[in-house]
Amino acid sequence: QNPVTLEDLQLGLDDLTPGLTSGTGAEGVWPSLKRELGSLFVLRRVGTPSPEPTERLRHARRLLANGQVDRAAVEIARLPGAEKAANWMAAARRYARTRQALDVIETAAILQPRLLAPPPPLLPDPVPAR
Repeated sequence: QNPVTLEDLQLGLDDLTPGLTSGTGAEGVWPSLKRELGSLFVLRRVGTPSPEPTERLRHARRLLANGQVDRAAVEIARLPGAEKAANWMAAARRYARTRQALDVIETAAILQPRLLAPPPPLLPDPVPAR
């Protein structure tokens, strides 16, 4: 009834971008200052994804562009403003469930093809009139 396309998800994510990386505006001065100071220096192991919200968002966009909606939704859920993306997350889940259902149908069709009715017999060529 309400189809969701990959393009819809990409456009929706573009619309949500400003609120996703900043978190809630009601967090107060001290928590905001701690968050800002904490992001000045970041130590992490090589190969681990960046905890920086803008990097997470960039990674989510790449995943979405590659059709990996489930993994993109995980990245979006880890952003400070994830609560603002509740509708987007629901749409992403619907898209992922639909793709999964289509994959099951396709697999069933490949593994258990139904026999088609044989074609009707060909009519004999008409005898030319003399």
